[in-house]
Amino acid sequence: MKKLKYIILLIALLAIIAVLNSCHQPKKEIKILVLGLDGLMPDAIEKAKTPHLHRLIMDGTSTMKARAVYPTSSGPNWSSMILGCGPDQHGIDENGWTLENRKIIPVIEKENGYSPSIFDVLKKAYPEERISGVFNWFTIANYFDATTPDTLIDVSSTEEAIDQILNELIVQNSMFVFSQIDHMDHAGHGLGFGSDAYHKDLETLDQEIGRLIDKLKEEGMYENTYIITLADHGGYGFGHGGKTMEEYSIPFIINGPHINKGKNTSEVVYTFDVAAIIASICDLEMPNHWIGSNIESAFGLANELLSDFSPLTIISEDSIDGGYSFLKCEVFNSEENIKYKIPKQSAQWQDYQGTLKLPLGDSIFASVFNENRPSKVSYYVKPYIQHKGNNSQVDLYKQPSQKYAAQGAQSITDGFISSNIAYNNKEWLGFHGDDLNTVIKLEQSQRIHSITMRFLENVKSWIFLPQSIKIMSSKNGVHYQEIASSNSPFEYDYENAAIQEIKMEFEAVDTKFIKIHVENYGTLPAWHMGAGEQAWLFIDEIIIE
Repeated sequence: MKKLKYIILLIALLAIIAVLNSCHQPKKEIKILVLGLDGLMPDAIEKAKTPHLHRLIMDGTSTMKARAVYPTSSGPNWSSMILGCGPDQHGIDENGWTLENRKIIPVIEKENGYSPSIFDVLKKAYPEERISGVFNWFTIANYFDATTPDTLIDVSSTEEAIDQILNELIVQNSMFVFSQIDHMDHAGHGLGFGSDAYHKDLETLDQEIGRLIDKLKEEGMYENTYIITLADHGGYGFGHGGKTMEEYSIPFIINGPHINKGKNTSEVVYTFDVAAIIASICDLEMPNHWIGSNIESAFGLANELLSDFSPLTIISEDSIDGGYSFLKCEVFNSEENIKYKIPKQSAQWQDYQGTLKLPLGDSIFASVFNENRPSKVSYYVKPYIQHKGNNSQVDLYKQPSQKYAAQGAQSITDGFISSNIAYNNKEWLGFHGDDLNTVIKLEQSQRIHSITMRFLENVKSWIFLPQSIKIMSSKNGVHYQEIASSNSPFEYDYENAAIQEIKMEFEAVDTKFIKIHVENYGTLPAWHMGAGEQAWLFIDEIIIE
């Protein structure tokens, strides 16, 4: 009987121990790095020479179609990654948000008023583990309870950020590091998001990412560390915060133990999914107000959403001559078989072997072929308008700014038009505070009935539409008569940048000389942040018909 009692007591004791153990999260050997690359656009990874970002892609699961939340600014998106939900839930809808000036109360808040973060979730489960943050833009520390992480480090350069990330992972043995690197956001605001210079600048960042990967490999940590690489937003022109796909679209890459390698996923990923992915890796329960979810395809739980990653073929312009664009095709990060087709010439794909000659205005497609099937298809066309002013002589009374001189005076009648609001490209002429006064001498006398001018409007960047336009014509270049004019006809859009076409129609006239005066907006108004300074006037083509 005594023996039976001992057995019963032993079973009860074991049951109590099991219950107690179930109440404590077992220690897991996990390391997680969020490699946050502020302002990185997805297509830049493929258009720039980025072998190290491609190493992450080939070692993990990725999508170039992840999404930011609106507004597409840094504050709402970095906070969404950390807080596991969007601005509607956590209330952070602008960069200048602080706990003291908040307008929207989080749907769930801690006693101190902050919305629960991934730092809180991890620290509760692993109180002895070190968790940290490394920020180029230390404003991020305003968006969550900054007393929860063991350390938050303010860095001033990309190199210092990588140094501190490595120190946290290797020397300090941090379980979790959330990092934010400003490199590409600075490039976008200074050089133009998506510009050639922006893509070139990414190559510097990629080298630093290579240093990070190589050091983790050297320490035997690369294969066993989860690395989540993504951006907070993209950009359009020289800014972001709006509702264009260029601003919404971001890259997402995840590497680590048991992650599918070399795969592209069609699973939908948002910035607010980051916290949920981290919680899932650690087998932790998420706060019930989080709206993010795990990326199941990366872990092999939704394989139907996966496909093999394939590189993008880059079509670039070598030169323009005699009505043709001379092009080359490249795949920067892979040795692949490239094919192309020019629909106006043939519907068949042809092997790419060297420089291609494409008539201006025609389109071309190029792709990498795997098993005789194209993967991602690239498209190129040189926007070109044929009009009566092509090849005419252009005289400017006042030259544009040296910074924005395009290809000189001929840029406004050469037929090449810009499809991009990045005003540091080869098409835009920029005048700071000055009017545009020009005389266009046609190759021969012609009958014309309209003139269309293409202007850039970007009020936030001090670029305004003109105050007035006057057009005069002459047969001999001496005696002119006015044929069209318009005074202050334009409304201004403060929020959105756009290319505006202004068409002036008139009774048909025979002419050889056309004199055009475009009046600059002048002094910026009192309501503008640059009040008192001079406005910019940008034009890329005068189309004569």
